[in-house]
Amino acid sequence: MKKSIFKGIFDLFMAILLFFMFDKITLGIKFHEIGGLIAILLFFLHILINRKWVINITKNLFNKQISIKVKLNYFINFMLLLDVILMLVTGIFMSKILFRNFNLPNITMSKQLHFFSASVFIILLGIHVGFHWKWIVLVFKKIFKIPI
Repeated sequence: MKKSIFKGIFDLFMAILLFFMFDKITLGIKFHEIGGLIAILLFFLHILINRKWVINITKNLFNKQISIKVKLNYFINFMLLLDVILMLVTGIFMSKILFRNFNLPNITMSKQLHFFSASVFIILLGIHVGFHWKWIVLVFKKIFKIPI
């Protein structure tokens, strides 16, 4: 399987899981907590899969030959990373299933921060998808064998 098709299928699976994270009432808190940890694992695997781009841009971020669009994309990705870490930490502090026996302090603001970071995540993810939209369309045309 070509690398771009693998990445496309991987990203689609990650997107579907993220979609379900926003329906914790129907699917239950247990699914939300376990799915959230899996989604964060997939997020870090996504970064690992795309590490060549991350390393290359990090090394050359202040190079004048790197376009503003690429630098903005990098900034959005960095903000996504920080936001995911905030969602993880606040989610662990709020945990009712997976981490309830760890006697973590239930920070009063965790719920508000978790909801806020989830909202910011949706916005940042939308921008991230927008930056890669042409690639996404191209990959799914390959997957479904639609003439390019």
